[in-house]
Order: sequence, then structure tokens, then C-alpha cells
Amino acid sequence: MIPPYNGPTIGRNLRLILITILLFTHFPSPWAQNCRPTGYFRASGPPPGKCRSVASGCCQADQVYFTFQCSPDVTSNTTATLAYDTFLGGGSALKCGSGGKRDVGEEAVVALSTGWFDGGKRCGKVIIVSGNGRRVRATVVGECDSTAGCDAAHGFRAPCGYNVVVGSRAMWRVLGLDEGSQAQFDVTWSDA
Repeated sequence: MIPPYNGPTIGRNLRLILITILLFTHFPSPWAQNCRPTGYFRASGPPPGKCRSVASGCCQADQVYFTFQCSPDVTSNTTATLAYDTFLGGGSALKCGSGGKRDVGEEAVVALSTGWFDGGKRCGKVIIVSGNGRRVRATVVGECDSTAGCDAAHGFRAPCGYNVVVGSRAMWRVLGLDEGSQAQFDVTWSDA
């Protein structure tokens, strides 16, 4: 008499393989929207009175900052962190044909992380940002540099994260947010 075989069967293995394929193709992994750092550096603090930004914050001495050249894929519901900037006096964020100078007044405008800015391909394009139960249409006017920072050219600001939308005061107000009391806010966005 032949003893029964208690090891894995082809049918059991095939089911396991099919379930695994189904899970990975229909349910994206939690890290699918992440972007890995492309570099890092240790900053020296800015000279006294030289940091001029609200959006990324001033660089801190001996702090390690990561840099990114990518951003998550843009979908109809792309997760992002909304940061605030006045866009007054231009700066490195304004890169869409403005020569770094633009008075945004009460316009709903944004600067996108380097990967989303895509070398300027989104300049002048309208995106829809949703948060706090509201939506706003905003024009892309620049880049929030995710590849460098903590130097004079960047106003001694930290590099942007890989998933940041920097919005103007008008944009924050349409979303019902107080830019003075919140440094950042979770939002979603998509191309209009």
C-alpha cells in the first residue's frame, strides 16, 4: 500500500499563486505611491535673518534632509500635503514664464513638487485640489524644489517633500483653511 501524500499539491500551489497575482494586480501595495529618496545632505543653519519662506520652513543646522526627483503617479485622487506660501517677491517656486516674479494677489495658484512639476510640463495648467470637504481650481505657476535646498538660491528653505502642493492664500481660503494656524494639511488633487 502506498502511504498518502501530505505535501503540497499542484492545485493548492496554483490557488496560492493565483490569489497572490490577484492581490498584487487589483490592490496596489501600500508603498506603490511612495517615492524613494535620490540623495540627502546635512545642512548648516541659515545666516541670521536669511530664511524667507513659510512653505518648507527654514533649514536647521546639522539636520539631514532627503531629496527626491520623483513624485507619486497622478490619479483622479492623488494624495498630497498642502503647504502655504505667500508667493510674494517671486522666489524659486515661480518658474512658469514669470522670471521668478509674480504678484499672485488673490489668485488660487500652486507650486508642485519636482516630480509633479515634470520639468515645467504642468506650467499654466489648472488642477483641482480637494480638502476639508471643499474643492478649488488652481493654476500651476511653479515648482517646489524637491531636489535641493538650504542654500541662498532656495532662500535657506528645506527641500520640498515628494508629494507637496504649495498653495496661495486664496486657495487656502476657498478650502476653508487658515494658513496662519496650520503649517500643512492633507489634500487630494488631480489634473482638471
